[in-house]
Amino acid sequence: MIAIVESKLNRVFEALGSPIRATTEDGDLFVRDIIVTAGPDGMYDVFEAGSPDAPIHTVPADDPSTVAGVVAMHIARKIISAAVEA
Repeated sequence: MIAIVESKLNRVFEALGSPIRATTEDGDLFVRDIIVTAGPDGMYDVFEAGSPDAPIHTVPADDPSTVAGVVAMHIARKIISAAVEA
């Protein structure tokens, strides 16, 4: 299922003309500073690499569109915040 999330995210970033790409290694998904890993009970845990102690989101693994949307929105929010602060 994580491969579907990776594909969806890469299509989103490609459509936006962004060089950001999602990659999968050892069953975990990496996008910029975001890591998505399998959690308990059929869920995915979404972490910021700088704060791996607790997930920032927990989403159902059987809904790749929601997982991709959560990750894409988190990354977009960070990009927009950085641009506004500059």
